[in-house]
Amino acid sequence: MERIGLTYEEISNSINDGVLLESQLKARLIKDLSFASILLAINAEHRRLFLLSLIRVMEKDTVDKFPTWNGINVYQKKMFNPLTNKESWFLVFEQQDLIANEIFEYLVGDIIEYIIDSTNLNQLQSRLKKVLFKWYTFFSKNNTTGLSEQQQQGLLGELIYIYQMLKSTSSSPKIISSWYGVDKEKIDFQLGNVGIEIKTSIAGKPYRVTISAEDQLETSDEIELYLYCIMLERSKRSGVTILDIIKDIRVLLNDYPDVLVEFNNKLFTYGIIEPYLSVEKLLKFIVKDTFYFIVKDNFPRITKNILPLGILNVKYQLSLDSCNLFQVQEEQVLYKMKEVIQ
Repeated sequence: MERIGLTYEEISNSINDGVLLESQLKARLIKDLSFASILLAINAEHRRLFLLSLIRVMEKDTVDKFPTWNGINVYQKKMFNPLTNKESWFLVFEQQDLIANEIFEYLVGDIIEYIIDSTNLNQLQSRLKKVLFKWYTFFSKNNTTGLSEQQQQGLLGELIYIYQMLKSTSSSPKIISSWYGVDKEKIDFQLGNVGIEIKTSIAGKPYRVTISAEDQLETSDEIELYLYCIMLERSKRSGVTILDIIKDIRVLLNDYPDVLVEFNNKLFTYGIIEPYLSVEKLLKFIVKDTFYFIVKDNFPRITKNILPLGILNVKYQLSLDSCNLFQVQEEQVLYKMKEVIQ
């Protein structure tokens, strides 16, 4: 993805690149396929564009069905192409004001990875539609201002757990595939019959965490549920950010390329891409305390079966002092997880 950004910079700074005369575009060829050419370009307003020079115009219905969102404009246009010295049909992806250069470049890099080994125009159209739906979903779930403090705090807790598990076991694929919190499932991690629900809090003593639904701590005979509470403190000078933990996890996954891809895909589902993590908006946290509790009979909690009829969407705070009888050691939980993994 970094190479895409550098190429756009080179195009912007160069006066020798080919110019699509009718549109005042400076463009550079990235890949020439037998049925299409892939180009990067910058227009007179210094907006980045991604261009596909096609052997024929796409059906209007096909282009209309491509998903779009605020921040990108997709259209077809016939323009003079100095690379072929004749007019060509172009499918144009134009950066809009709402999307930063770095995010547009990341998007373009992802599109190129999807389509670059296409063998015909129909396959290219199919792959293009697939990757655009992927990004449409991303932007429909995530605003342009990045992750909120609460989102960063919650994600940090899940990443801390992943890092600890990767350090203590050698089964990276199962650890990453057990991460269901990224899909907004009720339990953040589930491996076999063991579930881990992660809660973070920046509240001072007496410690407490927020339980966001009446069924979040419900248990069954099939699942042995543990509550992992991570007490955090905001800091401007020291501490870790979600990006710090992400980088540490990626180092541990370097020898497992397929698992690394799965991890990155799960981050994308969460709403995480590198350019989206504005450094000045990343919060630093210090881990003050951690606690594991086993959730079983008599654990202090609200469940659906004790609520009066008609009471829904219950959110409440749980005092950790009231959970002392259910506290277990971290080593005990890690040992349990290793047993399940094996």
